[in-house]
Amino acid sequence: MDNDPIPDINHVARYCSFRTLDENGNPTLLAFELKDADTYLSVNWLEFFEAGSCGAQIEEVRQAFERKGHSLQKKARFAVLNVRDVCAYVHENTSDKRKLEILHKPEPLDPSHSGVFGLQHDSDMIVEALLANMVLETHPARQEMDQ
Repeated sequence: MDNDPIPDINHVARYCSFRTLDENGNPTLLAFELKDADTYLSVNWLEFFEAGSCGAQIEEVRQAFERKGHSLQKKARFAVLNVRDVCAYVHENTSDKRKLEILHKPEPLDPSHSGVFGLQHDSDMIVEALLANMVLETHPARQEMDQ
């Protein structure tokens, strides 16, 4: 349902364009920067899809992006984060003890769409860097055979 919290043990994936990756393909803080018009950071809830593996869940996310008309860049990646670990890490490592919330924000063509709330515009380089540090794994934005 809209605005329901994502369970702590679950995972979300963030689309990271090639411009937000370092030379090794790992997301930098730029991948987690809140855009001017946004009130939250868009992510996708992986366990929304009951597919067994993370790879199968990422494939569902790819399909949702394509249904919405987004093209997936050849060198882009999906960064996977654990909800509980991210929220705890940011809270413990920010001077204001920042409390992030990760809420389900389904869209008509993307039922797994969710958001990371609690980021601030133009002042959150530390939080963005902390998020980048918490990436568990990355997956190609395009299927392996397309690269």
